[in-house]
Amino acid sequence: MPLPLDSSSPSSSCSKLVCFVVIPLILLSGLALVLNHNPSTTFSWPLSFLDAMNSHSGARAPAATAEGPEPAAYTRRAAPPAAQPTQDQSPNMVEASLAQARATIHEAQRNNETSYDPDYVPTGPMYRNPHAFLRSYLEMEKLFKIYVYEDGEPPLYHYSKSLGILGIEGIIIHQIEISKFRTRDPGKAHVYFIPLSVQSIVAYAYTPMISLAVPDLFKNSIRVLCNANTSEGFKPSTDVSLPEIYLPHGTMDGLIGGPPPTERSILVFYAGGIHGYIRQVLMEQWKDKDPDIQIHEYLPKNLSYYGMFRKSKYCICPSGWEVASPRMVEGLYMGCVPVLLKDHYAKPFDDVLDWSTFSVDVQVNEIRDLKKILTAIPQEQYQEMQKRGIQVRRHFEVNLPAKRYDVFHMILHSIWLRRINIQLHDTHDS
Repeated sequence: MPLPLDSSSPSSSCSKLVCFVVIPLILLSGLALVLNHNPSTTFSWPLSFLDAMNSHSGARAPAATAEGPEPAAYTRRAAPPAAQPTQDQSPNMVEASLAQARATIHEAQRNNETSYDPDYVPTGPMYRNPHAFLRSYLEMEKLFKIYVYEDGEPPLYHYSKSLGILGIEGIIIHQIEISKFRTRDPGKAHVYFIPLSVQSIVAYAYTPMISLAVPDLFKNSIRVLCNANTSEGFKPSTDVSLPEIYLPHGTMDGLIGGPPPTERSILVFYAGGIHGYIRQVLMEQWKDKDPDIQIHEYLPKNLSYYGMFRKSKYCICPSGWEVASPRMVEGLYMGCVPVLLKDHYAKPFDDVLDWSTFSVDVQVNEIRDLKKILTAIPQEQYQEMQKRGIQVRRHFEVNLPAKRYDVFHMILHSIWLRRINIQLHDTHDS
């Protein structure tokens, strides 16, 4: 069953949130993209799989609510005839276009060739190779095409809630279906998308183990996961780490911005339930021990959770039952430098971003030295990290509609890199 929310902060688990499928299938928390799939045949496993699930669980589609679609949307319709590829766009032509993009990106990577973009040009030490990133991003915008299967009905397909801890799934499903990257011609597609909502499966059917339960799917897939834990099978070279983002009202309203470094009086802040051994150690070492280290299991009623983020220089982002946490993005949103207290975590967009320039990594065996580590960082270095975090924040922002270089486009870019088999930064699978 889904794990409970923290009692004092809007944080929880996102392990089943997003996968993408490559036959190679890319599943995005039930969102599925298939590479090299034959578009002349219907991709049928999700329907038969869910029929079996519903038979097993006795689950029925629920009556419509204010948060869901109209009742008529639950009536299953016959799958439409599969669209046929155009005659002038063979698989070889699609692959040839990707080969050309690959060569262009490699050239920018080798020679530090600068491209121009009127909206944004990435610069600074936050980017591992800003020239290669910009060239790759522009090639993605020019070429990348996604074919969306029409099969399936809400609430399991084409729909997922966009509110709360798992809301990023619903937002991404919707944005893919309306984005310029969508093509109606399967012959022009680089990936094939199955808009299946794992959040809805958990809510309306039962808790699945989708990729592990289908061995061929697991073996031949690029997965997009919040729980990007390399000790649990996540492979940074082929899988995509999705930032966990909590949007209380489905938008970023009230979440962006905070005071400058000189107006932040608290050294470091954390509030949240004791989920997992890392948080247990953190509480044992620092709860109620030092006024500079504001560690709370339950935040006092006179304190504001987001207000504490905005008063703090650093915010601790520990693993819970699982490795991901929305505090990392909350810190970037509010100008609080994230302190990543995690084991085996593959950071989002690590192909592109050098996290050491705008966050602090603390190992579990260093928790007792937390204050010493943070106070040893010179004020000038802290201010630079805080400034760089604000600069890269755009890559974690959720915009409706989506904007260039925001989190939606960065997720697609991570998938794009794996589709064309390019590494902008060395990755090491555990």
